[in-house]
Amino acid sequence: MKLNYEDKVQIYELRKQGISLKRLSEKYGINLSNLRYLIRLIDRYGIESIKKGKNRYYFPELKQEIIDKVLLEGCSQRSVSLEFALPSSGMLPNWLAQYQHDSYHRFLKSKGIHASMSRKGNSPDNGMMEFFFGILKSEMFYGYEKMFQSLEDLEKTIVNYIDYYNNKRIKVKLKELSPVQYRTKSFT
Repeated sequence: MKLNYEDKVQIYELRKQGISLKRLSEKYGINLSNLRYLIRLIDRYGIESIKKGKNRYYFPELKQEIIDKVLLEGCSQRSVSLEFALPSSGMLPNWLAQYQHDSYHRFLKSKGIHASMSRKGNSPDNGMMEFFFGILKSEMFYGYEKMFQSLEDLEKTIVNYIDYYNNKRIKVKLKELSPVQYRTKSFT
């Protein structure tokens, strides 16, 4: 339930009269965490801090400063939201998600990769790869972890295993042929 200014004022006044947070939460359909945030915001900055004016604009530099307090200085999202009098406890998590999303896409772009985000992924999309990774780990990694002296050793072993898996390892489902043998046989 979205609260209007009058609801927020009433919640604050009822809380100051001693009504429990749990009761207010049930009456107004707002979770306890958001309710606590609202009370603290009004306590710290006054009732005017929750008045809805025109949409507030936050300059990118200010957003970056706020995000840096969380990511670089290790401050909690809630304390930073209160410090900067953000009108909603959900605003900062949204900014963080956007920030991380943007930087992720910039990283991909710098590597010449375009991410496809056209729809939500689901397990059948990567089921075959997950199945393969399970086989790879059980046949060449688990129990052999200490053999690898470096990441290069591990990488070489994985490359060799993929070659073995595709060209030499027979599969009963593929008429006791390797995947490459099965594919090439079906073309002839």
